[in-house]
Amino acid sequence: MLFNITVVVEHQLYLQDLACLVGGYKWKTCLLRRDSVLLSRLCIDYSRLTYSYLLSGDDIPECGTCQCPLTVKHILMDCVDFNDVCNGHFVVSSIKDLFENIEAQNIIDSIKETHFYQQL
Repeated sequence: MLFNITVVVEHQLYLQDLACLVGGYKWKTCLLRRDSVLLSRLCIDYSRLTYSYLLSGDDIPECGTCQCPLTVKHILMDCVDFNDVCNGHFVVSSIKDLFENIEAQNIIDSIKETHFYQQL
């Protein structure tokens, strides 16, 4: 399986942006265990939906609307299908700002509203 070098480089840059959050961020509210695990996975851009292709040998999943790689950042910030839903819960300029400044419950609510909660 060949990886698109642009996707790999973009993902590495994305992970560098989030490096300061991993291990050091404490959710400000009391959350259900499932929600806490989900937020931790979202923060490091890891989920069944976005990484299951590695185990199955399939191609990288793509957004049905945008035809670009399906990532947590894409779902929460970039996808035109979910802009209205996510903007109803938060408005941020970067994924790092999202996890540093937005209440955890707002992130969870937006994921539930986009119907990705069970898939992630």
